[in-house]
Amino acid sequence: MHCAMQVKGKYVIIVWMEENYYEKQIELIEEKIKNNLWDEAYQLVLEELSMPYIPQNFFNEIKRLENDIKSNLKYNQKVNIIQDEDELRALLKLDEMAQIKALDQMSRLNLRQYDTLVQDTFDLLKDRLFQNLFLRICIEQQLTNEYKIHSDGIEYSLIPASLCLPEDSEGVEGAYALLNEWCEKNPSLLNLCLEKLQYEGLMALPISYTEDEAYDLAYQVLEEVFLQISDEKEWNAFKQQHNLGYNSLSTH
Repeated sequence: MHCAMQVKGKYVIIVWMEENYYEKQIELIEEKIKNNLWDEAYQLVLEELSMPYIPQNFFNEIKRLENDIKSNLKYNQKVNIIQDEDELRALLKLDEMAQIKALDQMSRLNLRQYDTLVQDTFDLLKDRLFQNLFLRICIEQQLTNEYKIHSDGIEYSLIPASLCLPEDSEGVEGAYALLNEWCEKNPSLLNLCLEKLQYEGLMALPISYTEDEAYDLAYQVLEEVFLQISDEKEWNAFKQQHNLGYNSLSTH
């Protein structure tokens, strides 16, 4: 009996060690993927799949990661991502189309590895829309270093990870709900308003709209869009029908 329990105990320990090993390996692979180190992640996957035996649940997870990595590697080869910092800086100094290409390329990079380039990009981009598009990329990647941005004569020192995406701000979320309510019978008008709302939220960066600004933001967006596709008379009728009007002018 004592011997059997020893064997059973050893078996439990072996299984636990095995599971602990694979859990750590999967975490390591996922960390490589998170940091855009796709080649290193793929190498780890291949090493694990070369083993003579892998528990089925971990095998399925590693195969899933392998498929994700293969898809990404094929995609990266297809788009031919530019990783050279000087080449990207050169694009940023050219026309708008070149700057758009540079931003698209940088959105595919792990910008944590390009800290100097990030600050240089903020310095080189003079158009506020492009500057805020890049800031959005930095927020999405949760960059934790501090950068300086000059916008409309104001210098901001900010950490992208501390900011929220425009659509996640309480003001934009509230405006979104109001526009859906006001325009529920006119899908075309609603779509135009939501596009305009997205633009307004982006252009407000690095500031976010607050909850108490939601109504005026929605009203402003609706008014501008409505008057672009209709006349003042119809706008006044729409306002009266929905009992609309500014509460207090937004400070943005």
